[in-house]
Amino acid sequence: MQRFTLIHDGSKQGWQTAYLAFHVAAQLGAPLLGLIVDAGSDMDALKKRAEQVEVGAHAAGVAIGTQLIPEFSVDAVDKYLGEGNGFFVPRRIIPDEETARRFLDVMPCPLWLVSKGPGINGMAVFVSVPGEQDALINYASTLSHRLKQTLTGLVLKGDLTQISQTEIDFSWLILSDSKRSTISAALDRANANLLVLSVSQFSLSMKTSFSCIFYPMNANT
Repeated sequence: MQRFTLIHDGSKQGWQTAYLAFHVAAQLGAPLLGLIVDAGSDMDALKKRAEQVEVGAHAAGVAIGTQLIPEFSVDAVDKYLGEGNGFFVPRRIIPDEETARRFLDVMPCPLWLVSKGPGINGMAVFVSVPGEQDALINYASTLSHRLKQTLTGLVLKGDLTQISQTEIDFSWLILSDSKRSTISAALDRANANLLVLSVSQFSLSMKTSFSCIFYPMNANT
């Protein structure tokens, strides 16, 4: 199992991101790399936070290494991505779509954009191009199984017939449109708080409260 990488910026959401990364890494038996980034802190404060993150990971039974990054930028973390199973980032680190695109352009693995809460209570996958997203569906199905989570498929009205029968091994909700409000309502209906979707659908996650996993088609998973 390849490692997961997480960004910790010292915020409440940064800790929520770390706890989710601990949980997932422990479930999957994967090591972690923690990137401790600056939030107006000096090096001593960053070192202390790194120690706290390491203690939390070890308490969860996860092997971890940390790297201090005093001046955070997409370029500064790019060299630490490498091969991996996923990259956990607090949503506040990526405040707009332009920053997100810069991340996604260099991401070799799924991007976990964490909004709140360290736990996973059900998963959903949004299939926007039926018949052309087998990798996305397989990734979501495999991940939900390994994390012991229910999985619900979200698909636009009329598109379900285009999904091969071999892919329909979980329940599906038919959406009237792909508006953020419609998807949020579907997640509530499915009792899911983690949405898996293609990087091409990033705009759907802006100004929402649910956590997302963006799956690049060339992901190393």
